[in-house]
Amino acid sequence: MPFGSRAPVASFLGPGAELTPAAAEAMLLDGVGAEARGHDVNKPAGRVVHPGAGNANGTLVDALLYCDPTLASIPRGGIVHRLNKDTSGVMVVARTLPNTRARTLVHC
Repeated sequence: MPFGSRAPVASFLGPGAELTPAAAEAMLLDGVGAEARGHDVNKPAGRVVHPGAGNANGTLVDALLYCDPTLASIPRGGIVHRLNKDTSGVMVVARTLPNTRARTLVHC
């Protein structure tokens, strides 16, 4: 598939795979900064970013949805890049779809 083309999510997941939806969950977040366009959040080592197999809850996205329910309308809860579970660092979170695209281009 050419770079930049779109395909249904099911074509990447394989037969019988299911997406695990994120759900708002109260937990402490270490916010570095927040503005109208987005948030910057310290992700501690050991915290999973997105729900998935074996990690249905307790994720960074769950905490973000609790703090900012508007992120539910943004793909991946507004997170524009990823860090592995065992990696700590600042996560960039966009609050609007146009800002998600703009921040993604900056972080590529």
